[in-house]
Amino acid sequence: MLKRLFRWAVMAFLGLAVVAALLYAAIDLIGARDWAKCQAEMKAKGEALTFEELVPPPVPDEQNLAMLPVFREMSWDRTAPDKPVDESK
Repeated sequence: MLKRLFRWAVMAFLGLAVVAALLYAAIDLIGARDWAKCQAEMKAKGEALTFEELVPPPVPDEQNLAMLPVFREMSWDRTAPDKPVDESK
């Protein structure tokens, strides 16, 4: 009797595990399909979807306020944080 109950419990557990795995796979597929649809709609509208598309190009030194001599004197070398940048090199 106990052996039969144990076998039934194991089968019920395995059945629930299979159902859970199938539900997980179905939801994953639905989500992937919806995300692809959303990406296509956003690309059609011209929206940026990647980080590289969002980051603006670097500002040229002649247009960069931080490259003015006043600010360059205040810059610090990242490799030696206790020393100012030596621009004579």
